[in-house]
Amino acid sequence: MKVLIVDDSRIFRNLIETSLKGESQIEIIGSVWNGVKAIEFIGQKKPDVVTLDLDMPEMDGLETLAEIEKINSGLAKDEQIGVIMVSALTERGADVTIKALNAGAFDFITKPSGDDINDNLKSLNQQLKNCFFSWKNRKSEVLQRATSAVVLPKDTELNCQAQVIAIGISTGGPKALRDLLPELCKVTTLPILIVQHMPAQFTKSLAESIDRCCSYDAKEAESGEEVVGKKV
Repeated sequence: MKVLIVDDSRIFRNLIETSLKGESQIEIIGSVWNGVKAIEFIGQKKPDVVTLDLDMPEMDGLETLAEIEKINSGLAKDEQIGVIMVSALTERGADVTIKALNAGAFDFITKPSGDDINDNLKSLNQQLKNCFFSWKNRKSEVLQRATSAVVLPKDTELNCQAQVIAIGISTGGPKALRDLLPELCKVTTLPILIVQHMPAQFTKSLAESIDRCCSYDAKEAESGEEVVGKKV
């Protein structure tokens, strides 16, 4: 897989490169310091995956993501560029990351903040490889199957068979939930429980994002809280 690194910190770009040294299936084909340079690079040599920082001069992560999505709109599904956001473990980092995932980013990693350089390198290596190979598998699946519409059951059918709807979701989850939940909320009043594989600092922002996109009152769950369905 050919990877482009986009980050305004030379130190962090070097850290990513160092963490991936020796990975025979991964090739770093470029390392640039902002979104403008990233789009110029993509126009000359298309990567399979881009790691994209959030805060950069001239063109930030969200703006760069929007430009890459425009490029992807002209490509076949199995040729599209995967975007992995690089986020800080902060409230703002979480909010912007959720926006990026909703806007088309495939997944995200968090910047290591430990004091041990070797632990930081191991963390980056594992996070990046998980994202890269998940993206590779996703593209392979696109080649192997045709997409089909999901037919949701009517409210009466749901209510006679279940008392709650539970959704477990991981990579690609936030965008999938934004597509699914508004439609699901039209056909049921059952309580909906969602478990998203995501660092704890980010789940509050995800819940707020879900609350804005569907007709249910959505929030991050609290211990001992009563589970209720849609108010009608």
